[in-house]
Amino acid sequence: MKSFAPFILVIALTLTSNAQTPPGVTYRCFGQTCPPNTLMCQRLQYTLSNSTQLRTEVECLGTNATTLNSSITLQSNPFGAYSSFQSLTMANVSVVQNNMTVAPRRNS
Repeated sequence: MKSFAPFILVIALTLTSNAQTPPGVTYRCFGQTCPPNTLMCQRLQYTLSNSTQLRTEVECLGTNATTLNSSITLQSNPFGAYSSFQSLTMANVSVVQNNMTVAPRRNS
């Protein structure tokens, strides 16, 4: 049975990688739309050197933590012009169907 394990794994990975996304289903990370093969989400926020702006980088991560999709936004520093801030947040990707969050995707 052990000799069949790699073969079964290859078939399972092929089937899941070729799976189509059902109509009305999207995958989201911190509000950003991600590809269906997204496994995790990462958000990095930090104030720029002059402390007047907050930069937010959101990444949809796939296998081996490869970046599948990313976005960068800038906004005024909500903590005040003389405050510095830095945060890294990791989360599961959310599955959204017809504008309703169904469940976070489980990584197994």
